[in-house]
Amino acid sequence: MGGVSDGSTRRGLLGRLAGLAGLGPFRRRRGDALGRRELAGGISLGRSPSLREIEILARKLNVRSLLNLNTEGESGEQLSPNVEASWAHAYALHHERLSIDVGVLRSEWVEAFGETLRRIPKPVYVHSRLGRRAAALMAIHEALAGGMAGGAALERARALGLEGPADALEDFVVAQVDLRAPAPAAAFGTARS
Repeated sequence: MGGVSDGSTRRGLLGRLAGLAGLGPFRRRRGDALGRRELAGGISLGRSPSLREIEILARKLNVRSLLNLNTEGESGEQLSPNVEASWAHAYALHHERLSIDVGVLRSEWVEAFGETLRRIPKPVYVHSRLGRRAAALMAIHEALAGGMAGGAALERARALGLEGPADALEDFVVAQVDLRAPAPAAAFGTARS
């Protein structure tokens, strides 16, 4: 028999690595299965939920709306957006969909995201397949509301779950925030000729 034999609850690769690093038993906390991050204003975000997780969001976490950023037919999706909408409605959740295709990022999605987020009932769970698009769009939304620069928005996106190698989504965050940032006041020279 291989693996950890100390009687702890370590399971899988992460558990074994945690044990080897001396981090104690590795346990997934209840409620953290989605990688859900709670923000102000009744907004949380993370990866796409399974059917069981939609039920948990509705019944135990009192979420009132789902905002799905997935496209139909994505590789690795939990539920298709249409199936998710049907189950959301079965649990009396408001469901909105804004299909964000990482291969074809569009500027108008920033306004559509902000408008959708403003009008849907809260608490809302914003999600994408791995949570990366949700983190990126939420960081852009927060940056524009808070007057952040593109670099700060990117750091916020990373803190919200935009993990992995640098890609077009990171460039999109910086570009969209910097594009919409107010232009600095022109410095008028005081020298007169």
